Amino acid sequence: MASAPFLRESKGKLVLDVLVSPRSKANKIVGQHGNRLKIALKAPPADGKANKALIAYLADYFGITKKDIAIISGQSSREKSVVFSADSADKIINRLQSFQIE
Repeated sequence: MASAPFLRESKGKLVLDVLVSPRSKANKIVGQHGNRLKIALKAPPADGKANKALIAYLADYFGITKKDIAIISGQSSREKSVVFSADSADKIINRLQSFQIE
């Protein structure tokens, strides 16, 4: 398992803890914020738009389908936990190992 503090295993599935910053200029990973991965999103936090944008961004970033991602906590919060399907775990770990935290 990856040693990043924002990535963990729960009930046999890979979980990513994120801090979302909505209404940003671009969709991008900003870096680490405490034990969470901070992600900037252009979408506003209203009507679930930021949640949908987060799932779409993560699917694109990790090269997986949106159906392989689900928000398991924090649907109405900036702090969220995202679970990935077991089939996508290797892609997630490999992609995050190349991510450099500054």
